[in-house]
Amino acid sequence: MIAGNLTTEEIKSHKNAVAIIPFGAFEQHGPYLPLLTDTYIAESIASMVEASNPTGVMLYPAVWFGDSIEHDGFDGTLSVNAFDMMHVLQNLFEWLAKSGFSKAILYNAHGGNVNLAATICEEFSRQSSLKVVSMFAYTPAVRARAKDLFGVSDTHGGSTETSLLYYLRPEVQKTKEKTIQNLHPYPGGGLLSLYSVRELSENGVLEKNVKITIDTVKGKALSEVLVEALTHQVEHFPGKGKTTVQV
Repeated sequence: MIAGNLTTEEIKSHKNAVAIIPFGAFEQHGPYLPLLTDTYIAESIASMVEASNPTGVMLYPAVWFGDSIEHDGFDGTLSVNAFDMMHVLQNLFEWLAKSGFSKAILYNAHGGNVNLAATICEEFSRQSSLKVVSMFAYTPAVRARAKDLFGVSDTHGGSTETSLLYYLRPEVQKTKEKTIQNLHPYPGGGLLSLYSVRELSENGVLEKNVKITIDTVKGKALSEVLVEALTHQVEHFPGKGKTTVQV
């Protein structure tokens, strides 16, 4: 169910559902994608999962901002530092717990949020009746599928994200081109942990391929793996006496 469409009385009768909070960012994604790319992806996949299981999922509005300090220097980007962001999330979790939920997933589609999300979810869950799983959208299975489809497992503003978002949200398309020359191939090797995106790429795109491929058919195929992974997490939410393997 969609939490924002319910009354406070209706919420009371659906506390056994798994609450999902999509988590994204408001940051530059190169010349072909909007600032809300990560948030749109998290929202769209979570919405598809809710639509297939409305009684088992309580979908909350997305947290549309995150830690995007690596994108400093690009106009439009908004960022909250990791410590303040964890405090914001902790407050949201506390209010979810007050409403009587016992299971929640923080569904994150921004790489810069991964560490802070894992930390606050673990620390909060150990001290609360509400257990919150931090789930990064790009699971090993999703990354493997991306590698099969695009030749790269992870990009920022490149083939993977562009093809995926143009399928999920066709109204935000910024170009009709199908193949675009990548003037600043990203060498990888963990450089993003040491340097800003501006230092690694003039236009903000991070991809190893020399050409960016935009293919919504492949974007649809990738979205199916994303939906499958989140559905699996909902249906196999970890609890005492049982384990879950993330796909």
